Amino acid sequence: MVNERRRYPRYEIIAQVTIRSGGENYLMDVGNISCSGVFISADNLDSISFIYEGQDLEMDLFTTEHLENVKVKGQIVRFEYGSDGGKKGFGVEFVKATTKDNDGLLRLVNMAVESIHPPPLPGRGSRRATD
Repeated sequence: MVNERRRYPRYEIIAQVTIRSGGENYLMDVGNISCSGVFISADNLDSISFIYEGQDLEMDLFTTEHLENVKVKGQIVRFEYGSDGGKKGFGVEFVKATTKDNDGLLRLVNMAVESIHPPPLPGRGSRRATD
């Protein structure tokens, strides 16, 4: 049995993140999200010099379904490596989140949860069959 260290469950989400560093913006895919962090995947991480464990990041998370970006700060806490030994993604823990940040993150997490458990079809909710 694997000992799970995470405080919150992770949910897959179709989203992207823009990371700002040194006047440059990097657009990357989000693999999953939780209330405490996000996993970001990218093919060319080894060529991006500012990506290292412990690095503080400013990020804009967004989906095609929401017009407003969620601006958050985070810190890189781990890397995942591909079979070739290159970095294929990294985990970011959210830090210093404001109330507005938390509201936006909660909206994204709820969207991810709803994609796993979609609402019932109209007329098929919690209605009881009586006849």
